[in-house]
Amino acid sequence: MLNFIGFSTIDKDKKFTLVDRDLIKRDLLNAFLIRAGTLPGRPEVGTKIWDYIFDPSDTLTSGNIEREVRRIIALDKRIELHDVVLTTNNNTINVYVSCSLLPDYSAEEFYINFSQDTQTATIT
Repeated sequence: MLNFIGFSTIDKDKKFTLVDRDLIKRDLLNAFLIRAGTLPGRPEVGTKIWDYIFDPSDTLTSGNIEREVRRIIALDKRIELHDVVLTTNNNTINVYVSCSLLPDYSAEEFYINFSQDTQTATIT
C-alpha cells in the first residue's frame, strides 16, 4: 500500500509520479541541493553544507557537516534518523545515513555524495 505520492520531472521522460522511498529520497536530495538563503522569500530553507565543502577536512568541518545533515533530515517528519557516518575521499564528501521511514518504520540506508568539483549532490 502506498503511503506517500508525489512527482518529480527530474530524470523523467513521461511518468512523473514518485512514491514512498523514491519520493523521500528526491525530497531529501532537493533539500541538500538548495543553498541556505538562496530561495527567494524563504531564507530559512536550504543547507549550509555548501559553505563547508571547501573547508579543510578536519574534525571541525566534519562536525559542522554532520550537524547540518542531521538538521536537514530532522526537518522531514517521514524520516526517523538512526546514524550518520561521514567520510571524505578525493574532493567528495560521502555521507552514510541509516534511518527508518514512517509510518511503517521500514529500515533504509542512503548514501549522499557531495562533489566539490561539480558542486552537486547525489543520493543512492
